[in-house]
Amino acid sequence: MISIYMNGENKTKQISDWSLYYDNKDQELKLTCHFPSGKKYTQPLTQCQVNPFEQIKGNLLIVKNKPKIDWIEKAESYGRKYTVVYYPNNSRPYVMLSENIQIVSETNLKNEDIFQYFTQVAQARIEHAYEHNKGIAENVLRQLDKITPHPDTVLHAYCSVTNQKRQPPQHFIYPFGINESQLTAVKQAFASQISIIEGPPGTGKTQTILNIVANILINNRTIAILSNNNSAVENVYEKLAKYQLDYLVAKLGSNYKRKNFFDGELEVSHQKQEYTISLQRISNLTNTLIEHLQAKNQIAFLQAQIDELAIEKSCFQNWQSENLTATNPELSGNYQFPKDKITDLLAYFDYLDQRHISFKDRIQLLLYFKIIRTKFISDWQKRKTLFYSLQLAYYEQQLNEKKVYLKSINNDLRRTNLSPYWLI
Repeated sequence: MISIYMNGENKTKQISDWSLYYDNKDQELKLTCHFPSGKKYTQPLTQCQVNPFEQIKGNLLIVKNKPKIDWIEKAESYGRKYTVVYYPNNSRPYVMLSENIQIVSETNLKNEDIFQYFTQVAQARIEHAYEHNKGIAENVLRQLDKITPHPDTVLHAYCSVTNQKRQPPQHFIYPFGINESQLTAVKQAFASQISIIEGPPGTGKTQTILNIVANILINNRTIAILSNNNSAVENVYEKLAKYQLDYLVAKLGSNYKRKNFFDGELEVSHQKQEYTISLQRISNLTNTLIEHLQAKNQIAFLQAQIDELAIEKSCFQNWQSENLTATNPELSGNYQFPKDKITDLLAYFDYLDQRHISFKDRIQLLLYFKIIRTKFISDWQKRKTLFYSLQLAYYEQQLNEKKVYLKSINNDLRRTNLSPYWLI
């Protein structure tokens, strides 16, 4: 519960709101109480008390929607509504809404072994650099020294060998087309602090990047696209330009590009959209797309299994025709075992091997397999013939089962009637 005191008097129940600000004229913090009548009353904060009050631990300030992280000397929370921030070498306090900022403590990043290694490499580079390249080498070391040891950075995760989990957005969009592996890659990119997407040329890595960019932008965030070569970054830019989205990009990879961007005029297409679609509708369509992709993958997987089983069955039948002279009509005539019972019976015959069928064996055959008469498996030769017949029956049941399932999935796909546009 929040309570406000002015000159020792509790004003909490009398006021409708309160505010905190820095008065530049008097150079001090002041608190204003707002009353339901519309009147307000202001006093220096030194003559007031706001509860709860807290000295916030941490020396790094993050402001919502601003990429820069600032060093601070201290921070104080007033009523969980306002945070007063003090910067190093600056006595002036800055009042900020608590909901718009985050204060964290610096990490031990610069003492990590990996970061120390980077620093040593940078120092060695200076020592071995030619005179005309020494400035570049020295700049690398300066940049390393300027790095803010913040726990939310990729560099901290890399040096400390950690990977923080992220809360992914509620909805995803895939305006540049998608397949199931790319869909997984996009979701994983938002679920982890670091995500590595690998694949040979032509597997859609750039397409995946474009979908990641789209989801970052739709959530009102910014993104930096970097590479150790210009062609990779240019490839992403060209793909965006193909869809008239290049105006979203600022090329900042060199002094020339930065000057060209800030000096030039931004050209934005003002062509009116014929229709718009809600994010919820996109999400529903995406769920349908995911089901469709999963079904397509299932179909491919099932067809591969059917083809493999058909080859195995054919080879087995050829072997039977060349090596077996007798069949066992008792199996097909009196006994029709389901697939799981076939495997159990095969295992039981392997257990029996060539020994005589005992009274205990007869009881087990009756209880587990409903086999009453055992004359047709009384000796090893008959048993072996049945063994191979069961193997063939297993192949047939497996094939029939998978074909029925495959037909069911194909029918579901036809009923879905998904537009081919989504399968680009």
